[in-house]
Amino acid sequence: MGRFASQVGLLTAALFVVALVLAVPAWRRYGELGLQGVGWGMGASLFPGLLMILVSGQVTGADRALKLLLFGMALRVGSVLGIGWLALQVHPELGVSPFYICLALFYMVALAVETRLLMAEVAAAGVVQGGGDEVAKDVAGESAADSVG
Repeated sequence: MGRFASQVGLLTAALFVVALVLAVPAWRRYGELGLQGVGWGMGASLFPGLLMILVSGQVTGADRALKLLLFGMALRVGSVLGIGWLALQVHPELGVSPFYICLALFYMVALAVETRLLMAEVAAAGVVQGGGDEVAKDVAGESAADSVG
């Protein structure tokens, strides 16, 4: 299975598990409307995650991880807030508090999975080498040649 398919599968599976966990209390408390809230929440978190996975293959360069981190943060926050607002405009009966609690849970799970995937890619590409020693030396003004020996 390719990188893209495994990342999409992992993100989708993680959010689906959250949806299954939230579906029972949402159904018992709010009925069909609760299930719609769970669906909107999952979609609002899945969309930016899938977009990030698509974009991550196109970004290159030494500062790739930083670019993806900043782009992902803006995309994730903007999409979740935008889709959350749209869901409440389409279905105002969803109610702000229960819906946003559900949305926040999906958001946190998606954030954790996407961060793990990004860090795994960075580590596999060899960008993170030797821990934080090189960064600490650069900040202190030492060069790598000065610290050898």
